[in-house]
Amino acid sequence: MKKKTSILLSYFLTFILTLSGFFCAFEKKANAETINSKFKQVTTNKDTIKQLLQKSSSDLLKSKTVKTNSVNNLSSINLSFNPVDTVMDPDRPIIYMTDGDTNKIHAINYETGEIKSIQLNLQPERVVIANNELYVTLLKVPHNSYNFDNHIGAIAIVNAETFKLTEQFDINEDPFDIQVDNQGYIYIAPGSGQWESVVVYSRQTKQEVSRRYGIYERSFIHLLPNSSKIYAIDTTISPRDIETYVYSNGICQDYYDSPYHGDYSLDINMRISPDGKYIFNGSGNIFKCSNARQYDMTYLNKLSSPFTDIAFDLNSNFIYAAQQNGNINVYNYETFAQISTLQTEGIVRDLYYGRNKLLAISKTPNNTFILERKSLSNDPLEPLKIEATYPINNSTNLPVQGGMAVKFNKGIVVKNANFTLTNSNNQQLPLGEYGVDQDVFYITYENLAYSTKYTLTIKGGSISDYNNNVYSSDVVLNFTTGAEFNRLCGLNRYETSTKISQSKWFASDYIVLATGENFPDALCAAPLATRYNAPILLTPSNALDPNIELEITRLQPKNIFIVGGPGAVSDAIKQKLESKGIIVTRIYGQSRYDTSLEVAKHLGNTENAFIVTGNNYPDALSIASFAAFYETPILLTDYDSIPANTRAYIQNTGIKNTFVIGGTGVISNNVLTSLPNGVRIAGRDRYETNYVIFSSFPYNYTSTYIATGENFADALSCSSLAGSNNSPIILVTDDMSQGVINALRQSKDKMKMKITLGGTGAVSDNIVNRIFK
Repeated sequence: MKKKTSILLSYFLTFILTLSGFFCAFEKKANAETINSKFKQVTTNKDTIKQLLQKSSSDLLKSKTVKTNSVNNLSSINLSFNPVDTVMDPDRPIIYMTDGDTNKIHAINYETGEIKSIQLNLQPERVVIANNELYVTLLKVPHNSYNFDNHIGAIAIVNAETFKLTEQFDINEDPFDIQVDNQGYIYIAPGSGQWESVVVYSRQTKQEVSRRYGIYERSFIHLLPNSSKIYAIDTTISPRDIETYVYSNGICQDYYDSPYHGDYSLDINMRISPDGKYIFNGSGNIFKCSNARQYDMTYLNKLSSPFTDIAFDLNSNFIYAAQQNGNINVYNYETFAQISTLQTEGIVRDLYYGRNKLLAISKTPNNTFILERKSLSNDPLEPLKIEATYPINNSTNLPVQGGMAVKFNKGIVVKNANFTLTNSNNQQLPLGEYGVDQDVFYITYENLAYSTKYTLTIKGGSISDYNNNVYSSDVVLNFTTGAEFNRLCGLNRYETSTKISQSKWFASDYIVLATGENFPDALCAAPLATRYNAPILLTPSNALDPNIELEITRLQPKNIFIVGGPGAVSDAIKQKLESKGIIVTRIYGQSRYDTSLEVAKHLGNTENAFIVTGNNYPDALSIASFAAFYETPILLTDYDSIPANTRAYIQNTGIKNTFVIGGTGVISNNVLTSLPNGVRIAGRDRYETNYVIFSSFPYNYTSTYIATGENFADALSCSSLAGSNNSPIILVTDDMSQGVINALRQSKDKMKMKITLGGTGAVSDNIVNRIFK
């Protein structure tokens, strides 16, 4: 999940306990501190703007969850293995990766998507490229601090041009890391035995040349470019230190360590700049490289935040630093000032720059690895052009708290911050946060008036490309905000489902399809839909509703997930969709409980889970949008016992925190106490429970959705829409208690746009007025 900011998405966590009877004395209670510790607020303005862009035009940004393997439109490559170590070929569009699970080395062509592999007879670990050859460390014994004698391993050498194994030889060391200089000397850092030696081998003779005692086991070593000088960073001792080894013809001539010992924080991630001037440490600290010992490794500066890996484009004076939250910060190489932020599909582990592309090996939310490719610059002579905007000029019905964005034809930076927002009286209004996400400029606003015309002006010269070519014309966007109250409804639940879809999705590569006739299979679909930025459409079980079929045609999906077995959504519907060329995946189990597990498996492992009854729908619907936003599974349970498969899933996937939604009338304390860190969130009925949920969790109130609590269909259809922006769904009925109505009224001012789902037969104007007017 991405790090979120607080200007566009104004979150208010208010845990109101004025309604008596919300919690029974014997139940474990939820509170704001508990919930915040489990669900950190991570919504960013730019995430929301990217979603708005998707709504406005098919030419704008596509969903970041879609994996495209087309040669001509390669955004990411799915890896069917977990890479242990990686290195980029300086001469070819190849990244090499070691795979310890299958004892293979893989060569991934990031321009074509082609993957080649070599099978080895030992487990590979570290890989480096030098002199047109790959050098791979091979393990014969596990790394062990108390292995002082049995230090053995091997090195494999692969011809990079042919990608063929050239030779393999044994070494008298347990290798942890490896470097090779231009003269063909191979430097090995030890993996066992605590204090040990850097061992040097000759590429030509495959014999040991020298040993230099004084390095601690499992230290990473880095070669100063175009030299025989090694920098090492400790990984297992504290305070962490950097050491320097100066070699000549494989013999160590000098050794010294950093002038600091605990004065500056040090991370195990470390990179030397390609020009050999600086050491960049993962803590963000920057140190000098110098041939003069008294200046070597001295502190110089610091980046704005720590990083997991770093890459360089020195021709454009850019540094790319991958953050732990999934963003990549862009810095100026001369001043180290941050100038932009890019986004990735996962959490970046390894980062490279080559051939005008940023290449990231990232771990996705479902714990798989991908190779992401971001084209960062085009022909510097190509003019900077606008491809699309949000809003489209003269758009209407926009939120009073939101943002605007402009997509350009190539990567951009903000050169001069000169932006204005004016109303129809030419009165200038304050703007919020602004920034850049690769080729998209975004800017936010808040507290605008309803049903009012506004104009955003981005003055010419404010934006430039990476080659300093400015966009010289003014960008002018006129828009009108919407009314405070709106209604999304059709003649029936299926047409309402399409109206909800049309309010956000201009097109979608994914759709989640569920039955509109019964609730159990579909209850857990919201996190899956948000994971794939997909609308949820409901259908009768035996045949597609005509409105739904038209909506599918409009959205032009490539993939549809059917949640539920053939009894919920028939095989005839599946076959009809497949006849349209759509890839259809059915997700279901032998029971409603197993179906919820199968949906959860598509989300990947998580520390949190919501537990709801499988015998009714309101509690699941109350938590659906929040669970969807955080892509957190909703698991079904019986009243007094957790199904065996569900219990095994919770144990095997490492779920640490569980939230039981609903009181003891639907889920017993036996279930609660058997769950890891179980917390109950409940009221006296479905409406109090709904209120406790939305008042306890951190929601975005830019839009608030109101649905009937007497039926599941409308709230379920909206759960993906609401989940995409972390908006609450308020469940209501005409005869709900006055206490809940009063509590909702106390919170109504922070709810900006109120969207009622379904017609007046589902949610009457009377109940909306009693709460909000």
